Amino acid sequence: SGDSKEAFRVLQLARKGGIDVQAVEALIQEGPQRPREVEVGDLVQQAEAYYRTGAYDTARELLERAAEQDPREAQVHYWLGRVALEEESEDQARGHFQRSLELDPDFLRSRYELGRLAYGDEDYARAVSWLEPCVEGGSADSSAHFMLGRSRFELGDFPEAEELLRTAIRNRSDYGN
Repeated sequence: SGDSKEAFRVLQLARKGGIDVQAVEALIQEGPQRPREVEVGDLVQQAEAYYRTGAYDTARELLERAAEQDPREAQVHYWLGRVALEEESEDQARGHFQRSLELDPDFLRSRYELGRLAYGDEDYARAVSWLEPCVEGGSADSSAHFMLGRSRFELGDFPEAEELLRTAIRNRSDYGN
């Protein structure tokens, strides 16, 4: 805190208790130091951990710090979008996901989230445009196949819809009939 007078008082008490305080005294004489800045990747990892425990305010604070340090990091905007979704702010979430894709057009997790939002709005054409790259990239889960298949079905593309829905069922057996 920079209160060296108080620090030396506490050190005198420690010295009386038999504790070696020379190293700490040297630090106090140097004066307060600015804490080391946490790297953006570490802030994102910490924010993700808080997000997963439901501590969305803390996650957002960490992500905002990360965005200040590097506003061009796609992951930061992706996670800010996820936090916004949890806080029921879909428009804000869309903005973050789209910003993420402006920074990295191949960031499939943001495409998936935008596809999920479009699907929820029953905007099936837009859902298809967002979800197709996810499925074609090969890393899509069964829900991406399902939403894309259902969107294709709603748009009248039945053979493609059937194949996508079969893939969703193969990948996740609890969809049932």
